[in-house]
Amino acid sequence: MPARIERFKHPHTLHPAVPACGRSQQRNARDRSLALHQHEVYELCVLDDGVVDWVIDGRDWRLAPGDAFLTRPGDEHGSKTTTIQPCTLRWVQLDPSHLPGELATGLRQLSGNRWPKARHLIPLFDAYFAECAKQPHPAQGAFPNALDTQAADAALRLLIIGLLRHSTQVNEDDALPPALRAACASLAAAPEQAVNIPALCAHAGIGKSRLHQLFQQHHHCSPGDYLHRLRTDIACDLLTTTTRAVTDIAFELGYASSQHFARTFRRFTGLSPSGWRQQQGAEPT
Repeated sequence: MPARIERFKHPHTLHPAVPACGRSQQRNARDRSLALHQHEVYELCVLDDGVVDWVIDGRDWRLAPGDAFLTRPGDEHGSKTTTIQPCTLRWVQLDPSHLPGELATGLRQLSGNRWPKARHLIPLFDAYFAECAKQPHPAQGAFPNALDTQAADAALRLLIIGLLRHSTQVNEDDALPPALRAACASLAAAPEQAVNIPALCAHAGIGKSRLHQLFQQHHHCSPGDYLHRLRTDIACDLLTTTTRAVTDIAFELGYASSQHFARTFRRFTGLSPSGWRQQQGAEPT
């Protein structure tokens, strides 16, 4: 399924504070789709689904569904491996010099970059995008009237207010429950072993339903997918820092074949193991 991308640029954004905004939906990872870059304005993103590995000024972030993420003017940011993983993402660029005083001040005073549990911002994004989508292109000789502009302004204000309120109600990094930390530590201790749900439950001291609930709530995936992502992270490091053969890495991580490993690796990174190694500038002997 090809990516579905909707993008609006000023004056189509109907607001001088928004140079550009948009949303993208893709079921397959895309190679080299978003290299490190920066803006002269703020950029707010909210992830609807999927998991994205992001970098901002050299710091790695793993964004999960419902996360809101803010970059500031001059922040260098982008996908960790210049690959966008399968996800649905909404974003808006904001120039506070064109916002009312209290909203501009609130935006500039925000601390941190990431706020989890911000899924309620998605309808506010969509309400603003709906106003943008109603407008014909200026090249067609039609321009928004006063009511259109006011509706877009109201929708944008609600979105920013929603972010400012949410930032005071959640921590940037919510602590994981002890039971989930125990289960994750058990998987990390032996990533080459297949997931054993009864053993995980015993180690964490919780039942099967609660185990799956905690993984979905905090990691937005099953224990099995968490293990595959953990293996992929280890593989990325080995592919970059060693010259070991892909097949050797696959077997070490518990895969029965290099083909199975390659399919799983591509699912999470958008690249084959050899392609990822080449992109990082590391070549096998």
